[in-house]
Amino acid sequence: MLRGRGVESYLVVYVGLALLWPLVALFERRAPATRLVRTKRGLTVDLAYWVITPLLTGTLARVLTLGVIATLGLSLGFGTDGPAFLARIERVTPFAKLPFLASFLLALLVADFLGYLSHRLRHTARLWRVHAVHHATTELTAIAAARLHPLDEAIDSLCISVPVILMGFPLPVFAALGPFFVLHTLLLHANVSWTFGPLGRVLSSPRFHRRHHAEGLPAVNFGGVFAFYDVFFGTFEMPTEDPQTFGVVERDVPGSVAGQLAYPFKRAWHALR
Repeated sequence: MLRGRGVESYLVVYVGLALLWPLVALFERRAPATRLVRTKRGLTVDLAYWVITPLLTGTLARVLTLGVIATLGLSLGFGTDGPAFLARIERVTPFAKLPFLASFLLALLVADFLGYLSHRLRHTARLWRVHAVHHATTELTAIAAARLHPLDEAIDSLCISVPVILMGFPLPVFAALGPFFVLHTLLLHANVSWTFGPLGRVLSSPRFHRRHHAEGLPAVNFGGVFAFYDVFFGTFEMPTEDPQTFGVVERDVPGSVAGQLAYPFKRAWHALR
């Protein structure tokens, strides 16, 4: 079931990317928050991740999610009949009975809350080495949004996907969340000064997220779609001006895709030695 919907998700992501990226890039060019000199190498790396993250990482996340759900189904006596296990969950929860849009919005609220917690977790010492790959870019633009180590994205996906499915949200709703988050991240990482005005404490804006990526400052603004989780937990900060420098203090994350994929393992190896 998830495998078939995975193909549909890839189509939505890449069609959406083809439609939205030129529009966002136009806004970035006309009124950039930060004057950046895009390097050919940086752009090549960013584009490579738009293949790696949706395809490689997306597949890995689905396999891990199915594995966790299948293990739970086996332990509860459903054997290998995964669809029956999921159907049983949907029957005893209210979300499948709601209209699609209402169920999607509720799932989005839950998923973004779980994403907030996951994001804070990945800023802790033990998981920072995988999340640092995302923060290492010094050329923060919309197209850099997909720079994610597969382990980083897999951890985040598991923290969100498994609870959402086990809460009984219908699979079509679950399948729609992935492309929505992937395409929304284009806006969130855009090199523009948008704050969304009074709604900036409700919805995450580009300036809100650019503060999250600012180099050398305390970590704040962990929300994905909604900023009010940061407001509630005291991690919200809306700067009066756009941050101008981005990257990680360590400055040891390689600039190549291969080096970045190996980076967490090398850091772990050095720590063990």
